[in-house]
Amino acid sequence: MKKIAGFAVWALTGALLNLGAMFLFQDALRLPLFMDTMFTVAFTFFGGLPCGIATALISHLVINPLLSTDLPNYLYIFCSIAVALITALFMRLFPAECSAGLGRRPGAAFAGTLRFGRLSPREDSGIFDRIAILFVLSLAMCVGISLLGGIISTLIETFFTPRNTYDADIFIFRKMLARKGLPLLLVEVLCRIPVNILDRLISVFGGYGFARALTALTVRIRRPAYKGSMGLTVLDIGVIVLALGAVLVSAAAVYAPGAGLPLVVVESGGRRWEFPLDATETVAVGGPLGDTLVELRGSQARIISSPCAGQNCVAAGAIRRHGQQLACLPNRVMVSVQGGGSPGGGPELDAASW
Repeated sequence: MKKIAGFAVWALTGALLNLGAMFLFQDALRLPLFMDTMFTVAFTFFGGLPCGIATALISHLVINPLLSTDLPNYLYIFCSIAVALITALFMRLFPAECSAGLGRRPGAAFAGTLRFGRLSPREDSGIFDRIAILFVLSLAMCVGISLLGGIISTLIETFFTPRNTYDADIFIFRKMLARKGLPLLLVEVLCRIPVNILDRLISVFGGYGFARALTALTVRIRRPAYKGSMGLTVLDIGVIVLALGAVLVSAAAVYAPGAGLPLVVVESGGRRWEFPLDATETVAVGGPLGDTLVELRGSQARIISSPCAGQNCVAAGAIRRHGQQLACLPNRVMVSVQGGGSPGGGPELDAASW
């Protein structure tokens, strides 16, 4: 029972830290990255494949409803599971390079126990070998997750939603690829690669560093010299890290730009409409060329059709954070999200259709 409780604590901790990292990078730092699987990688290194998969499942099934995620987007849970699987594969192929530190095998801190398998001196590796393998892991994960994410996005686009459901910040390359007339699947895969290159590097190296630190902490606290003075177990440490994760998530949610109730503001020809971001409706906005359709759904806003020639405003994707904008200049329609503060002062223009 104690092992099960420890396992649950670690997995929930990883899920909360994933959410905190996503809020930190996307909302607070406003960087076009996913950053929702760093701690899936970390807890796979630390606790093995079951712990990594549990972290991925909890991140999607428990945390995602807080973000008002559309039901079809839960298919992306397979991307998170794939992250744990690819990490575990490298742990199996390169146990010395993926060791969580202190001469112990990767993934040994399973379910709150400290029965680490030790590496022999010949099995241990140097820092440059570790860096090389982690770099290869990052690239393998970039290719695998881009391919799987592109397939899932194509399925969602084809069978579930008639229009795109993209974040205009992250998929800034999609509209350029869409103009080339490439097949939808190829567009969906290629537009993810630039984001995933940096995202996977940060997630793999950051997750590995966190796993090493956590391994060192758990081993040191459980040594006899520390047992009498501190009396902490791995489960205790898990609760502490869980609390820190909750603090991180809370701080990111409170201090992120646009905290509060954002509004979607639609403007055309001197007219202005305001809608809550969490509204669900489709608005027809008249302009010189005809009607531009703005869809509000899943706490996002997007232009789903417009009479302009380029259709860049449609391909640009969705906006959901303060300061983001979509514009169809030929039809003189502007859509923006307003509410809260924004780093750097003014709003940013995500797409303009000429």
